[in-house]
Amino acid sequence: MVFGSDGKLYIAVGDGANPQTGQDLNTTLGKVLRLYPDAPVATSDADKLEEVRIMPQPASNMATLWIKNEGTRMIRARLHHINGQEVWRGLFQHTQPMSSHNIQVSQLPAGLYILQLQHNLGQQSLKLLVK
Repeated sequence: MVFGSDGKLYIAVGDGANPQTGQDLNTTLGKVLRLYPDAPVATSDADKLEEVRIMPQPASNMATLWIKNEGTRMIRARLHHINGQEVWRGLFQHTQPMSSHNIQVSQLPAGLYILQLQHNLGQQSLKLLVK
């Protein structure tokens, strides 16, 4: 995994001990993936918070979660490395129409992380790049 000079994250994916997968366009095995820091994470959840952002992208010391919503009070957050390992969890009391919550990321290795939010409206996911 490396951030390119263009600001994108490049991830080399192993071929699963099968060199032929590099030529197979139906799999990501044996490929180099290019991720855009400003692209949204796709979710299929119908009920979402009004507005949620995590900044900066990429983050190096601290990431700030911004939440704008009047109907949600408690938000459970879990941060997972792209390999699935949970690296952080938090519980936020959301009392204002707009609130912010800091997440310390300086001890995390560079890479792609998924922040999962659970709240009374459902759940949603956000992407976080750490450099």
